[in-house]
Amino acid sequence: MQSIVLPLKKNAIILLFISLIQGILFQPAIGTTEEKVYGASPGEKLFFNVHWMGVPGGRAEMSMEMAKEGEYKIKAMVETIGVVSLFHPIHDFIYSFGDRLPNGEFVSRKFIRDKQRGKKFRNTTVTFDQKNRVVTRISTYKKPIIINTSTDNIKDPMTIFYAIRSLPKLTPNTTLHWLSVGKKEHKVRIEIGEPKQKSVPLGRHNIIPVKIIEPNGVGMVSQEEALTIWLSADKRRMPYRVETRLSIGSVAADLIKYDDGLGGHVELRE
Repeated sequence: MQSIVLPLKKNAIILLFISLIQGILFQPAIGTTEEKVYGASPGEKLFFNVHWMGVPGGRAEMSMEMAKEGEYKIKAMVETIGVVSLFHPIHDFIYSFGDRLPNGEFVSRKFIRDKQRGKKFRNTTVTFDQKNRVVTRISTYKKPIIINTSTDNIKDPMTIFYAIRSLPKLTPNTTLHWLSVGKKEHKVRIEIGEPKQKSVPLGRHNIIPVKIIEPNGVGMVSQEEALTIWLSADKRRMPYRVETRLSIGSVAADLIKYDDGLGGHVELRE
């Protein structure tokens, strides 16, 4: 938590999974299954099909890797497929590392994006010195960027995705305000909607819509609607669908297969 990508400004897939929420916290520390109740468990793997205007354009995978107690490791892959890959080939890997505190909070330590466009490759590495409120962004071919943050609880985009899923309560009609970083610190508004029945590729489920609103667009394709994540209302908070409307059209990523890391496995049957 496949999407689509186009040969325009910046690809929509990354918008979905990197701009895919830029926020914050709450997930129980790694320990027993009883201790860790909400959100992803270590070993979870998610597989998405990505569409642009209803046309298949990419695929994505996300996983929470096994890590030492008190830490987390997240990995994601996005790539274009079919005709889209001929116009705009993308094959990216994204990594996020950090601490998972006893009170359930995620603390970002490092965010890495290996970006490939055809034969061109670029690495971006962001390190977080939470104690001193300093974030350092190093990217191939560019000068390092030092960001002095206003808080010691700032998150990278991938961490936010998992942090939202881990919130013990997703209270309808409430709004959260979190901070994240791109090339600078920016504010993210998270609006939680009313649970509703919704049909998705993996069936009909009771799902909670969570809207992610980043006013500045984080330098990506112009976002004309909030990015919405449809999370299952159960404790796993499965991201059944991620969608938004861009200046280039609507984009959606549908969950088609998952292993929840606890013995549960579901796959779309053609």
